[in-house]
Amino acid sequence: MMRFSFIFRLLIAALFLWAGGVKLHALCTTHQHTVQSMVELYLGTSGPWRWLAAGAEVGLGCWVLVGLPLKLALGTALVVLMVFTVLLTWELTKENPVPCGCGAMDYAFLFGPLPATTKSLMGLPQRDLRPIQLALGISLVRNLVMMVAIGFMLDRLRNTSGSSSKAKERKSLD
Repeated sequence: MMRFSFIFRLLIAALFLWAGGVKLHALCTTHQHTVQSMVELYLGTSGPWRWLAAGAEVGLGCWVLVGLPLKLALGTALVVLMVFTVLLTWELTKENPVPCGCGAMDYAFLFGPLPATTKSLMGLPQRDLRPIQLALGISLVRNLVMMVAIGFMLDRLRNTSGSSSKAKERKSLD
């Protein structure tokens, strides 16, 4: 069972490292984005908040990977994922959602090519929201799976530390 916990921990760390790395890459490149992301919408197109948010995600990924103390690292990751999940859900319910900015648009297209524009009833081009909605949905499912994995690991840590403290209590009573 320890092996699964380690694999889950690696996946969670990779998620935060990937998402933070994508945000850092977007800050370091000069190409123009065709679609505004949630990061740009809430934190602006430049400035210290975007650097801080991206750095915090990379830092959290490293912290989960190192795991000292593991319960606190996993608990922090769980809270961050909960906040991100609420924001993703809120964005998904909007009429004109924007992608999250964590790189989900990069793998949303694995499910098939989706056109950038469609035609309205009047025959005018309009923005196709399906790729963005798909990317937000993928991010939402990914976050939910990661939260379940963290819950599983925290439960295992609680049970493991609980049994070792009981053994110490018994030993001290003898």
